[in-house]
Amino acid sequence: MRALTTLLLLIFGLCLTTRAQAEDHPSLGSKQCQTCHQAIYEHEKASRHWLSFKEFAKGAGEAIATKAGVAKPTEAGTRCVECHGHTYLNDKGKSKVEPTSCEACHGKAGDYLTPHNVKYDAAKNGADPAAFLAKRRADSVAAGMTAQWRLNGGYRNCFNCHVGTDEPIVNGAGHPVMKEFELLAFSQGTTRHWHGEAMKQDGSGRQGAIHVAGQALTMQKALAAVGLSKDAGAYRTGYFAMAKAAGARLGELAALLPDRTELKAVIDAAAPLATLTGDDAGKCADLAKTLDPLVVTLLDKLDDTPLADDVGAKLIPANMPAK
Repeated sequence: MRALTTLLLLIFGLCLTTRAQAEDHPSLGSKQCQTCHQAIYEHEKASRHWLSFKEFAKGAGEAIATKAGVAKPTEAGTRCVECHGHTYLNDKGKSKVEPTSCEACHGKAGDYLTPHNVKYDAAKNGADPAAFLAKRRADSVAAGMTAQWRLNGGYRNCFNCHVGTDEPIVNGAGHPVMKEFELLAFSQGTTRHWHGEAMKQDGSGRQGAIHVAGQALTMQKALAAVGLSKDAGAYRTGYFAMAKAAGARLGELAALLPDRTELKAVIDAAAPLATLTGDDAGKCADLAKTLDPLVVTLLDKLDDTPLADDVGAKLIPANMPAK
């Protein structure tokens, strides 16, 4: 009887585990991606995203973690790892941590690995491989993969970590506000891993669009961060300064894109920013909410009606540093 009970418990436990994994759609680790994307995987291992994992818990980072009360900042479950690393389940169902990698940006592979891994077969999928690839991409996104190529997809994702760091670890533990974050510079630097194995940069039209999108997102996200702040300090001051700078830059860009009505709508709606201060947290929160759908519309339009290279070239800041 005891043996039967034990067997039932084991089976029940296995069913619960399997069901939990099926429902949770876990991250599976970047090695799952390596199988098909070897060149990209090797490129990412040399990127700032990947290499920073070994550095952030040392020196100033270690001091910040200590002040924040995090004894082991590189372990699964810590606030630090949410942005400086990525937690996944290994093949034994145990949580492991790796550097910021594929699934941190593309979404948990457990959600979309099945449709993403479907191979083209002319006999089954028809004679149009481009149509097949488009459907596979759409099916993968529907299953949970981030539309990394869309400004409102993968590019927006960057702001989850790069703008809006928790107020207590900024004001209390000394974590910096990332004032130097600029979407175009970061997207064209070491984290760039598209356009084939050459990993070439985007064309001027696309780079111009990314810069516009980045400034709009920075303004909106930084205002939202100020709106969430509870106290005066480096957090509020830093993010309000980011919002102001991005708003000013958007005004310059709008002058170069007079036909982009979606950008004008964002500029017009952001007019109250000129009279706000960092202490107007509630008004900043309200303005961020007003701007959010307008920024979404702007980004979608920049994707769906791309800028010409000669137009985009005028928008790219001089001496843009690669990150």
